[in-house]
Amino acid sequence: AAVAKFNDERRERLKAEQRACAARAVAEEAARLRRLAETRNRVDYRSSKRGERLAALEQLRWEAQVREASRLEAIARIAASVPYAEAIAALRADPLKPTAASEAWNDSFDPQAHRRDPNAIVQGFTDAKLFSNKGFKLGVALRNAGVHHSAAAQTAV
Repeated sequence: AAVAKFNDERRERLKAEQRACAARAVAEEAARLRRLAETRNRVDYRSSKRGERLAALEQLRWEAQVREASRLEAIARIAASVPYAEAIAALRADPLKPTAASEAWNDSFDPQAHRRDPNAIVQGFTDAKLFSNKGFKLGVALRNAGVHHSAAAQTAV
């Protein structure tokens, strides 16, 4: 009899726990629905703002495409109006053609000096040209004297 009473009490406790669990689930679902209703306005607002931002970005992209198309069209009109446009379009790069800079360097290259010292590539003034300048000679003398940092030395040069 005690075992039957124990089993009955245990069944009643389990049923009570199941009813309490079901009641908690119903209460949690009601709370969730209430929170959902409360936050719906905020979610809708954020969603509309995001949609507006995406629409604005899409509008900017479209405007950029229109500007680029009109820019390319204007370039094409200008290129077509140039009388030698076909000649420019037919030009091909010649990597072996010397540039103006390389031609200028070749003009200043001294083969005799290169034969004497092939590692000494001098680009700029020669010693004779530099030392014929009185300001340069004064600057060298002031530097050798150690007073080239003074304001008077800078004014003198």
